[in-house]
Amino acid sequence: MTIYSTAFIQLSDGTTQEFTVKASPSVVPNLLKEMKNTGYLTLWNDTDTLCIRADLVKQLTMREVTK
Repeated sequence: MTIYSTAFIQLSDGTTQEFTVKASPSVVPNLLKEMKNTGYLTLWNDTDTLCIRADLVKQLTMREVTK
């Protein structure tokens, strides 16, 4: 079974973005490590990629949407 999750990204200006990823919420620690190393939060799925500068990200949460 393929697992999808919705990432909720709160930005420093107070806005929020949502993005569906093809992964479980357990990838968050790896995403944060990558964000620290590269300076970007990068999320992707089968058709889209989202990159946000790390200094703009205030909070990242992820919720699994497949059961």
